[in-house]
Amino acid sequence: EINKPLQTPVMDTQGNPTIDPSTGKPVMRDVYEEVLDPETNEPLEDENGNLVLAPIPTAETEIAFTRADVEISSVSYNDEDEKNQVILEQFINGPIGNIVSSINPAGYFKAASLAIKQTRTKSSLELSQILEETAKMVQQNA
Repeated sequence: EINKPLQTPVMDTQGNPTIDPSTGKPVMRDVYEEVLDPETNEPLEDENGNLVLAPIPTAETEIAFTRADVEISSVSYNDEDEKNQVILEQFINGPIGNIVSSINPAGYFKAASLAIKQTRTKSSLELSQILEETAKMVQQNA
């Protein structure tokens, strides 16, 4: 919609979207950013000394913060990704994974790395990298 501000779901303490019981849809709230004074590039304040905030118009808007640390975590749910994850987990934890871990430990670590990389958690890329490095070390020592 034109001129509708960017919205984000309201999350509970466990990171799940809050659901409006009357609609069955997530409760949404507008996303705001500081308005910067064009002359000084400092946060704009009103006559009472309050920061002036404005809704962010689109998801592509660049956000400039002057006195805040921001961490953005995104979560993506995709049925195809979930199916791939289940297949990798079955491979890792199943009979084939047990055989591969005995015969080809480096290959097993590579497969485990793929499984971890697919989880899309905050640390999944780092954990996947550790498993890939372990696979290379095992392969060099074989």
